[in-house]
Amino acid sequence: MSPERLNKHSRVVTEDPRNGQNRSMISNILRLQGRDPYEFFSGPDPKPPLIGIGETETEWSPCNGHLRDLAKIVEEELWQRGMIGIIDSVGGFNDAHTMATPGMRYSLPSRQITSDGFEKMAIGFNTDGWIALVDCDKTVPSPVISAGSITDRPCVVVYGGTIKPGHFEGREIDIGDSVESAGNFAAGRIDEQQMMGIQVEACPGFGGCGMSATSFSSAVVNAALGMQIISSASTPAEDPYKQEECRLAAQYLERLMREEIYPQQIVSREAILNGAKALMLCGGSTNCVMHLLAIAQAFEIDFSYHDFQEVALECPVILNMRPLGKYSAIHLHHRAGGLPALFKYAIAEGLLNGDCLTITGESLRASVAEAADLKFGSGEQDVVLPVANPLYQSGHLRFLTRGNLVEGGGAVVKFKTDNHTFDGTARVYENEDAAAAGFAAGEFRSGDVIVVLGEGPAGGPGMRELLRLTALMYTSEISDEIVLVTVGRLSGVSRARALVVHLSPEEFHGGLIGLVKTGDSIRIDGSDGTIELIVDEAEIEARRSAWKRPAPLPGNGRLARFQRHVQPADKGCIEI
Repeated sequence: MSPERLNKHSRVVTEDPRNGQNRSMISNILRLQGRDPYEFFSGPDPKPPLIGIGETETEWSPCNGHLRDLAKIVEEELWQRGMIGIIDSVGGFNDAHTMATPGMRYSLPSRQITSDGFEKMAIGFNTDGWIALVDCDKTVPSPVISAGSITDRPCVVVYGGTIKPGHFEGREIDIGDSVESAGNFAAGRIDEQQMMGIQVEACPGFGGCGMSATSFSSAVVNAALGMQIISSASTPAEDPYKQEECRLAAQYLERLMREEIYPQQIVSREAILNGAKALMLCGGSTNCVMHLLAIAQAFEIDFSYHDFQEVALECPVILNMRPLGKYSAIHLHHRAGGLPALFKYAIAEGLLNGDCLTITGESLRASVAEAADLKFGSGEQDVVLPVANPLYQSGHLRFLTRGNLVEGGGAVVKFKTDNHTFDGTARVYENEDAAAAGFAAGEFRSGDVIVVLGEGPAGGPGMRELLRLTALMYTSEISDEIVLVTVGRLSGVSRARALVVHLSPEEFHGGLIGLVKTGDSIRIDGSDGTIELIVDEAEIEARRSAWKRPAPLPGNGRLARFQRHVQPADKGCIEI
């Protein structure tokens, strides 16, 4: 690209003196940044390009609390490269802050709100390119979803990094320990003072959850798609190298602008497959299945649970990280060379396609060529495990697309063990709160299939994460003898014998799951992707005749609009 075209969008507000209001606003922005607007406007055309720097900082979320500082580093590096960076806070959210409360209903809708914020910044402010700084769950996939609609300007994503572990009683702890502390207290494994200590000390500083939960998993997927600086997924939030990643973002964006490389050239079907494979390799969150489906839709790429199932059957889990393994994200960075080293190894083993294009302007293989070579064996790191001896021989997730409970839809199931079958008796609750109360009342029995309704994308609305319930299930004495089936979501921290989530069609839209009654038999088989309600067809029809659809939310608030427009989980819960 010639220099004259670097500002092909922003020239409408910087080069036409008839647009006085535009130039006045740009002048004030430059002045507030400590620049000289007279120097800017009296210089020759073309004027320097304007770059949007979108960040999701909010004091409500320490995960994102450092992103404005990182954005300032990006802004300065852009200036050094002859570009004007302008920061925009596009909106963020925090799942941990809202878990097990009505506020959690806004978590999934916030993904669209943040995505819209990036699009508003990139196009609405006439940028010539944009950089996204994100951290914490739903904000991380948002810029990539946005990029599917922004076809004429490049984008680089930087993940803000993971939080360092907390320490309590001489051991490392994290948000997972905090989540399970109440259940461990109820079971008598810790006392009340220890429970408080764990909860207070679990999250010391900035950054997303330091484990293979949703935030980190989403960053891994973004990196595998080619849209994000790869090392940023594993570099801790407060590590000095995070600043270098911000400077690299400006460098990469300049190359993308000059060579006219746009997201649509990067996010291909092969890139989506890389995202799914990386999710399995890292034992990642079920939420990322939904996010990757949404990204595929944004880029008009056909991808489904059937594709995920094929990936799950061929990809081992090689990242030995909590909640499935033993380490934290900080150990991946310090002991194993970070995500670039894992990707380099996976490419060499034929588990990732190294030929896909990335935001570096180079292939994925070239982008990780300088990463460390992983070594295995006695005395070597064991954060990343060899393919010959993985944490799981195949993916930790399975995808249910057969059986009467998912007819016309599907479900995702996360297993704790390699035993992927379960036959049990349904115990039905209207929502997570009722199920948690049932647990407290001692209602759960060995062999139960805990069915939780009322938490779907439309029926909730909002599709809450049932972390409180799954933590209680995991810490119970019958943890390995019960499973969950729900139309809702999991936290990336959740773990149990088997967790069947994202089930669609949900009962709000007439799904068979809404006709299940306590005492019914349910069979789950992850190996062949089946979930079946074992009830006579005549009985099912009688129940269906008596069923009445729940009333929709009144008004035009955010949740009411989400309920009307959200697509099913197997379509990524996008809003149309």
